[in-house]
Amino acid sequence: MTPRFSPFVLFVQARSGSSNLLRALQLHPQLRIAEEPFHEKYHKWNPGEPGYIELIKDIATRLHVLLPSSPTRTLLCEYEVFELVGLR
Repeated sequence: MTPRFSPFVLFVQARSGSSNLLRALQLHPQLRIAEEPFHEKYHKWNPGEPGYIELIKDIATRLHVLLPSSPTRTLLCEYEVFELVGLR
């Protein structure tokens, strides 16, 4: 059985070297990484993935998209790491 890692989030500023960090993390064969999942073009860069930003209408729906207890596909169920750039 493949070990499951605890999910974590990288909160980064643009132009801070986060792309290099993500490239290094992507070398690990057991990590699945969502790069900027709340970017408006995420679903275009990653066909088959939902447009997560379109699912968020308020704080409650933001939690719904993130939390594994949600009945829909969530980021913390699908990925071990995801990067958020400048998300407010």
